[in-house]
Amino acid sequence: MLLPKKQGDDEVQVIDLVKDTGTSPSDSLNQQMLKDDVRRLIRTLSPKEQAVIRLRFGLDDGSPASLKEIGKKFKWGMTQSERLNNE
Repeated sequence: MLLPKKQGDDEVQVIDLVKDTGTSPSDSLNQQMLKDDVRRLIRTLSPKEQAVIRLRFGLDDGSPASLKEIGKKFKWGMTQSERLNNE
């Protein structure tokens, strides 16, 4: 579909005016499948391990927590937090 330009004699296509900033259906499907796989794998961990992974990578709220924040939440000392980083 062509639209007349307001200035000049050239024509503009609608595709030039509208940019698709969304993800493709296949990308959306792949992303959802990956999330499902991660959820399934996390369920194989202990409840505490699940909580640490969810916090560290921001799986619940999209905001990853630092090792220091996780250590505070679980009342760990620096040694335990550092060990988590090394594992």
